[in-house]
Amino acid sequence: MSQNIVCPKCQYIRKEGDDPSIPFTTCPDCGVIYSKWASYNANKVKANNPELFSVPEPTIASKFKFNLSIIRAVVNGMAKHPWRINGVLFSLLIIFNISTAPSFTWNNALVQCQMAIKNYSRDPDTAEVPFVSNIGAGDWYRFSWGRSTSFIRMRNGLGLEVPVTADCEVDGATKRITSLTINEKSIY
Repeated sequence: MSQNIVCPKCQYIRKEGDDPSIPFTTCPDCGVIYSKWASYNANKVKANNPELFSVPEPTIASKFKFNLSIIRAVVNGMAKHPWRINGVLFSLLIIFNISTAPSFTWNNALVQCQMAIKNYSRDPDTAEVPFVSNIGAGDWYRFSWGRSTSFIRMRNGLGLEVPVTADCEVDGATKRITSLTINEKSIY
């Protein structure tokens, strides 16, 4: 036997004349299995001293240094291979174009209705179309101005400002106004 194995529990040193039927992973004196004893002691040390094995939260400075080192590595790599710059920029352009596709929301539909009502009025500059909430569902937006919400203020043929009711429906799929009614008169 070329190496001396020392038992971590009883400090017994394994000798040439020990029983050959006992495997080298077990102490012939106390019978402990070396690997199990090592893992048991490691768990015991972790339980008694958790601060030794806890990973500290990274500081802002360390995060900045890490990000700076990544940027340096990328820039240095690109300086050696300028064709990579074009590939990276092209990839970023594709990613940002895909991920920033504008979505049509009820706010967009409300603005469409407000602009259509103002354009219909005799004096678009003085027409007041207040904010109302969506009463539609899903991809179908419906807005109603009237007694239960708030009236639209427009000038009539005599130049007097009068309250006006209106209903507007917008299809979210086509992003177009499907129905516009002002003072019970259908416009669209």
